[in-house]
Amino acid sequence: MGCRSHLVLSPRVRRARPVLFVVAVASMLTVVAPSSPVEPAVAADAGWTTPTVPPRCTTTQANSGNVAGCTLYGGRGLPEDWGWPTAPFPETVDGQPFPPSGWVTNGWSYNGSPALAEWESQMTTNSSALGRIGVGRLQLMPDAMVLYEGFLGEVAARGYLVRDAMGYTFRCTSTSSPTCQGLTRSSLSLHAYGLSIDMNSTNNPPRTYYGIDGATACATPMVTDMPKWMIETAERWGLYWGGYGWSSGCASPSTSRSSAYRDPTHFEFRGTPAQARAIAAVNGARQIPGCVTVVDDAGTVGRGCFASGQTPGAGTRTLVDTDAPAGAVSALVNLTGTGATSAGYVTAEGCGAVAPGPRASSNVNVVPGTTVANLAVVSVDADGRFCLFQSSPTHLVVDVQGYFLPAAAAPNGSTYRPITAARVLDTRAEGVRGPVAAGAEVTVAGPSGDAVAVLSNLTVTEAQAPGYLTADSCTALVPGPQRTSNVNYGAGATVANLAVVPTDRAAGGSTFCAFTLSSTHLVTDVVGWFGPAGGDGLGFTSLNVSRLLDSRSGGAAVLPANSVTRVQGPAGAAAVLANLVLVDSAAAGYATAGPCSTMVAGPQRTSNVNAVGAPAVANLALTTVDADGGFCVYTSVATHLVVDLQGSFSSTGPL
Repeated sequence: MGCRSHLVLSPRVRRARPVLFVVAVASMLTVVAPSSPVEPAVAADAGWTTPTVPPRCTTTQANSGNVAGCTLYGGRGLPEDWGWPTAPFPETVDGQPFPPSGWVTNGWSYNGSPALAEWESQMTTNSSALGRIGVGRLQLMPDAMVLYEGFLGEVAARGYLVRDAMGYTFRCTSTSSPTCQGLTRSSLSLHAYGLSIDMNSTNNPPRTYYGIDGATACATPMVTDMPKWMIETAERWGLYWGGYGWSSGCASPSTSRSSAYRDPTHFEFRGTPAQARAIAAVNGARQIPGCVTVVDDAGTVGRGCFASGQTPGAGTRTLVDTDAPAGAVSALVNLTGTGATSAGYVTAEGCGAVAPGPRASSNVNVVPGTTVANLAVVSVDADGRFCLFQSSPTHLVVDVQGYFLPAAAAPNGSTYRPITAARVLDTRAEGVRGPVAAGAEVTVAGPSGDAVAVLSNLTVTEAQAPGYLTADSCTALVPGPQRTSNVNYGAGATVANLAVVPTDRAAGGSTFCAFTLSSTHLVTDVVGWFGPAGGDGLGFTSLNVSRLLDSRSGGAAVLPANSVTRVQGPAGAAAVLANLVLVDSAAAGYATAGPCSTMVAGPQRTSNVNAVGAPAVANLALTTVDADGGFCVYTSVATHLVVDLQGSFSSTGPL
């Protein structure tokens, strides 16, 4: 605890996929750019230009997951017949124009169409760089993604240069009509299901080959730089290679064919989700959707697997690996609960032995029918891990936003500067642009100075449909659906969440951007920023979570509307990081935290958490405090208030 320490902001990385379970002196913040992938020299092996197809895998082989030496190409019918979700299709009726409403084509695909929003939300992206393919650039079904990450990562490490790859693309097959006009769903490409990829197409073009001097077309060498060992690696991961050919193909160079259409750029998976998980397990995949690492109350680590449609039960304790850099003490994470079957809560904690039963604090409060997110700073072990305890059945999603490290491990770190909370955007205000359109990005002004990231409370209100909001620097926020989120909302809801958002430099200050999936109003309050070390910057002290206030204690009545409640924080703090929970609110309203010495009576001009009629609503708040460490919370509505302390900022903060 005697060394200066920094917080490192990571590139947005989802460490727990939509869990299918699918799950010490001054501190500083360092924004880390995505690392450049290492590009090894291309392996010397020549391309396998006249291949011989191995025998097809038997059902026993496919179900066992050990498919080395055989080809898994047994799926008949459509992927939904093999157990995958049923894809939508641009159906038309007589007299209806094509494509139908909600379907927007660029001539090659329908990606990003409003009609595909729910379908595309089931896809996931690669969590690590694969050759030149950056994190988050490849999109596939989760169970298939594990196979492709394993395959591409392995061949890249062995020396094959993975230049590019295209995964999910909603279209019909390229040999029919990509727009699907006049076709049935039987013509959908496996790309539309997120089960196939095309890679390095320039060096491996699909084309029809013909026989030379009367010989069979299967003896004509195709153009490919993919060596035999690479194709064998793909088959070990259960992937079929298009270089063997379509329409009966070429079993060997001696197969008699007058022509052969070979597609060496293409790989696809034609097995069941259960077979995909079995193959991943045999190959030692790091994370298998459908299975997660769980820890019991004694601290014993094991595996928890859940069938399709099954929700992890109450009392599940899931281990989360944040992949933190060496020396990290804490991680900044966005925790999301979704698909809850009953009201409950989620608590971040260490993974050691614990007393069984309810936890004394919470980070996220979940209710059926909603998706709820909340920011948290969690302590991690030497391997960058922590655990999540859930009191009720729910799925979990974890997005890693950054890490706190000692200064020696992050010499370019930045410290925190609190400011008087300022409302920098309210699209409801007269003369402002109005609601942000579905799928649009809005630019938000940040503070002046050398900010590399802002601490902002993001509030969505009057949403026209369910969706999510993602905030990031404008240069990093790519158009279209995002791979992480900060706020999840339902139609008509008012939902807030605290976020640390990387910024871009702008004339007179800084800016960041926000993407919203559905049309909604957006309210943004900036409460502080992170910038270069030195000056009046504050460092973070991570504390064991403690409950500073629970107005329910002793059966007390709810706090009346328009009340101010004083809370005592730690001595010596300049600001505190606390989770505010409104419980059993009588009506819609809000709570605002701030120093008691400057809080004016009556309605406030900013807010931290919004009461929306749920049994309990929480949001993390970072507020400056008075000289004695105390602060106040204004509640606009009759409610109970719970305050859990997570840490503090000060000029001598250890983390």
